[in-house]
Amino acid sequence: MRLALAMYNTYGGVIVFGVDDETRRCSGLNTSFDVEGFSDVVTDKVRRNIDFKSREYKLSDGSSVT
Repeated sequence: MRLALAMYNTYGGVIVFGVDDETRRCSGLNTSFDVEGFSDVVTDKVRRNIDFKSREYKLSDGSSVT
């Protein structure tokens, strides 16, 4: 949440889910990221509506990152 709010305060950015933190390689996702649920949690916490957008990218091995 802090990362998303920091990007909001600096007018945008990209967060990629499905990447291994240690190796920085795409590991894929087991489930889709719930951007609407995340938006609801942030809105409830900061009491301000922030618009989040989500895209899913398919990788050549069949996995995906969001």
